[in-house]
Amino acid sequence: MIVSFINKDIREIFEDKYITNENYSQIIAQLLHNRIADLFSANSIYDIIVGSPKEIFIENKSYFQIQLKDGYSIILKPVIVNSKETETNNTDWTKVNRIMITEIRNGNV
Repeated sequence: MIVSFINKDIREIFEDKYITNENYSQIIAQLLHNRIADLFSANSIYDIIVGSPKEIFIENKSYFQIQLKDGYSIILKPVIVNSKETETNNTDWTKVNRIMITEIRNGNV
């Protein structure tokens, strides 16, 4: 999949192990780096089998959540190229090949 990040701070967490290790426990940091590798190598979100991935809705918009450990999870949204699909809350995730990581959340959605 094509993976992007909502902002520079989120990108740096995934790209810079020093920043990750400064902000998260060793196990969470390792899981973050493992999941980003999984996302880059996947063809679709359904290729991700670890972390109990599931569709969630935030403000009636479709997102995906991948659990890490100790309440931490990665939240991502589809990047839809076809502008007609951006206004819908019924995302066909089987067709999504671009995602954006929006946050690393500690706690339930």
